[in-house]
Amino acid sequence: MASDILIRRRRELNSDDVQYDQNIFDEALLELNKVVQLSGKSIKDFGLPMPPNTTNSDLTNSAEYTRETLCDQTRLLQNIAQDEPRLNIDQKMRSIGKIALAVALSGIAATLLEGHSSSR
Repeated sequence: MASDILIRRRRELNSDDVQYDQNIFDEALLELNKVVQLSGKSIKDFGLPMPPNTTNSDLTNSAEYTRETLCDQTRLLQNIAQDEPRLNIDQKMRSIGKIALAVALSGIAATLLEGHSSSR
C-alpha cells in the first residue's frame, strides 16, 4: 500500500526524487484503518499504531505539501546570493526550508508565482 502511495506521489509531482518518508507510511496506515473500520475495528486492535497528527493528514500527505518540502534548498540559496535584492519574503522563507503560502488576487497575478497557482 505504501508503494502505491509513493508511485502516486511521484506521478503527481512528476518527479522520481520522492522517496519513502513518514508521511507516506502514515497515509498507508490511515488508508488501512479505513478498510479495517468497515468491520467495526481499528488498526490499533491488530497492534498497529495510529499515525500521529491524523487531523492534519490531508495537508501533510498532499502532493502540494510534498512539492513544497522537496524544493532544492541549495539552488534557492544560490539564487538568493545572486538575486537577493529582487526576492520577496516567500522566496526567502522557502530557501531555509519553510513553506511559504503565496496568495494572489487574480489569475493573472498567479502566473507570476512559481508553480503558477495561488491559494483561493
